[in-house]
Formats: sequence, structure tokens, C-alpha cells
Amino acid sequence: MERVNEPLLGGDSRTRNNPILNSVMLGCAMFFILFFNIATPNTLSSDVEGIFIYLVYIAAILGAPLIITRIREKLSMLISIIIFFITFLIFIYASSADLVSVILSPFALELLWISVGSFIFYISDKSNIGLNFGIFFSVYELLQGLFFLTLNDVQINNSTGFIIMFIIFFIVGILLILFLGNPSRIRGDGLGSDLVEELISPFKVMFDLKFLFIIPSIIFIGFSSEFGITGVANVNQYVYFGTNLVVSSLTPVIVGFLFDRLKKMFVVIILLIMGILAIITSHIFVYDSDEDQNHTSYYYVAAVTYTILKCGLTVFVYALVGYLYQKKPLPSNAAIQFIFVTGLVLAFIFSYFISNFYVGFYVLTALLVIACILLLYLTKKHDL
Repeated sequence: MERVNEPLLGGDSRTRNNPILNSVMLGCAMFFILFFNIATPNTLSSDVEGIFIYLVYIAAILGAPLIITRIREKLSMLISIIIFFITFLIFIYASSADLVSVILSPFALELLWISVGSFIFYISDKSNIGLNFGIFFSVYELLQGLFFLTLNDVQINNSTGFIIMFIIFFIVGILLILFLGNPSRIRGDGLGSDLVEELISPFKVMFDLKFLFIIPSIIFIGFSSEFGITGVANVNQYVYFGTNLVVSSLTPVIVGFLFDRLKKMFVVIILLIMGILAIITSHIFVYDSDEDQNHTSYYYVAAVTYTILKCGLTVFVYALVGYLYQKKPLPSNAAIQFIFVTGLVLAFIFSYFISNFYVGFYVLTALLVIACILLLYLTKKHDL
């Protein structure tokens, strides 16, 4: 396992452990790996099944750090991509076994995200953690946006061409992971000394006073992943996706750079301004039924500012947690995933039982306001 965790083809350790290079490769690898998960739809949609999936996610989040601390991040990523590839093959050739995919996919997803987040913690310090996370998310968003902009109308099927493409993605993802450097683990992983302490270590982070102020932001990110505030407009889809591609791929690296260079409070203020603009323009568009050019422009403004808010806040949260809990990479990343999945579940419950856009609009707005106020308080109180 030690050999697997070493960089493929050896090479100068300073070059192979360059944080920017590793962040770029991680962003590329994440796209190729998660494509299998994106291409494999989840067929379970009832409330009972949704709760079951949530429990699977929680079990995966608690179990992933135990695995990663023993086999390290790179091998954990390799296991994730193999599981995703298996679930994709099940979807293509054995759709009757979807339940297996439903159980395996959450485990692979959480193992991947926690190992990637922990890896970026290890290659970063307080002076560059924002930029490293920004580069990672920018590369991932860019590749994902380019792919779906190019193949927007193509349906996933079991044709030979698609299978070959998936095999290529599988191989490229593995190679990118193997080419990653082998960062120093001198800071430790932040888990306890026995099994019980390892299991409860994410909860210790979650109930830390500083982390409590970050929780509403993570819930907002999770909730907004399933519920948007911009509504639906009859606009040119290529213009919309193209604009969204540019914004979503530039925002993370810019916010990450600002995180490292400015007072954290100023970055929160910038994101809050974007959120206010998104809320105001969305409100104007959604509450006016006319579809003239003027109101369509409101939709574009709302979509752009909302994308900046979501992408920027995601980078800010990961970077801030890394800044505050750099010596606890595994439990802090597990804590992020636990709260994020909770936000997803809240959005699922809301859409399943309430299913009212206007109520959701105000819930998301309230979450945003609370999140930004608490982040402002945290960054100001601790002079971050």
C-alpha cells in the first residue's frame, strides 16, 4: 500500500508535491471519477427510501475516516473510483440490482470527498489553503461544465461508444490519482487512539464552538444543491450554461485567492453582497409572470450572483475549516460531509412534503442571512 501511495514514476519530490499541481490533478481526477456517479441515476425516491439512503450516507461518513487513516488518501480514492465503476456497470447491465448501487455509491462518494479534502489539508498551510481548494473546485467545475455543455442532449446508454468512453475515464482517473504526490503526514490525522474515539471524532469537531458558527453555511450549501432560488426561465440554454460555466469555473479560484490575501471578514461581506443581489433579482423575476427581455435579464443576474455565492461559499467553508482545523483533517472533513448531507436531506424533506417554491425561497434566504451573520461574527471575533 505504501508503494501505491507514492507518486507514479517517482520524480523529484518537490515537483510532485507541488500544491498547485496536485490541486489541478485532483480537480481533473474528481471530474473523471464523479462522472460515473453522475451518469448513474438514483431510482429510489420515496420518503422511506430517502431516509434509508441518508442512513447509508451517515454510516459511510463515520466509517470513511477509519478506512482512510489505515490505507491513506490515495488508495482510498482508488477504491472509490473502482466502486463507482462497478455501480455504473450494474446500472448498464444489471438494472435489477439497483439496490446494490444505492448502498455502494454513498460509501464511495463519502470515501472520495473525505480523502480528497484531507489530502488538500496535507498539501496546504494557512497561507495557501484557500488557493488550493479554489484551484481544485475551479478545475472540477470547468471540466464538468464543458462536458455537459458539449453533450447536453446526449442520453446515457449501453452503446459501445459510451462504454469505451467510460473505460477511458476510468483509466484516466486512476492515473491522475497515482500521479499525485505523497504529502507529509507529520501533523497526524486528528482521529483518536482507539475505535470509539475515531468514531466520535467528527462529532467532537462539530460541537466545537468555532465549527458551530460554520454549520449554517454548510447546511445552506447542502440545501441549495437540491433547491435553487432563481426559478425557471425560458432562456437560451447554451447562453445560460456558457455563462454559468465561466462564472462557476472562475469564482472558486478567485475566492480562494482572496481568502489567502484578505481578512476573512471581507470575503464574507463580498459573498453576502452577491447573495443579496441574487435574492433581490430572483424575487423580481419569480414574482412577475411577464417573460419580456427586461425580466429575463433579471434571471441572468440572479443566476450569475447565485452561482458566485454557492461556489464562493463552498470554497470559503472548506478553506476556513482547513485554516481552523488543519491538525484534524479527517474528522473535520467528515464533519463537513455530515452537515452537508443533512442539508441535502432537509431539502429532500422540504421538496417531498411541502413542495412550495415560495416557502423554499424564504427558507433558503433565511439560511443565507443566518450563515453570513455567524461567519461575520466568527471572523471578526477571532480576527481571521
